[in-house]
Amino acid sequence: MVHDTPSRRKARELTAEARQLEHEASILEGIRETEKLGAIKANRAMELKKEAKDLNQSARLEDITVRASPITKRTKNGERIYYRWLCSWQEGDKTVTKYLGSCKRMSEAEALQKARLMKTEALGISRS
Repeated sequence: MVHDTPSRRKARELTAEARQLEHEASILEGIRETEKLGAIKANRAMELKKEAKDLNQSARLEDITVRASPITKRTKNGERIYYRWLCSWQEGDKTVTKYLGSCKRMSEAEALQKARLMKTEALGISRS
């Protein structure tokens, strides 16, 4: 499932703008006097597509959630419930779930930062 993130929205906008520029470029290249303008628009469309691709990589990193998962432990005094931070993402066809740490020892923001770092390393995405 793909979530709506700021980077993904911006990438969609850039892709739509690139398509519009490609359309205009193809029209202008057919007209003899405006061939240079058509080439300029086509180059700009390629730049926008590259930028959109880079933003989609960023969106992949933004598209992660952490959740507190309970663990029930039995002790001699009864059961005790502990909470831990978990996150998951897709790697190919598989869903990978990773343990981030204890909810007692780290905040949600720290867990999210750690999750993004782990996902970056696992997917081999370069962060700019």
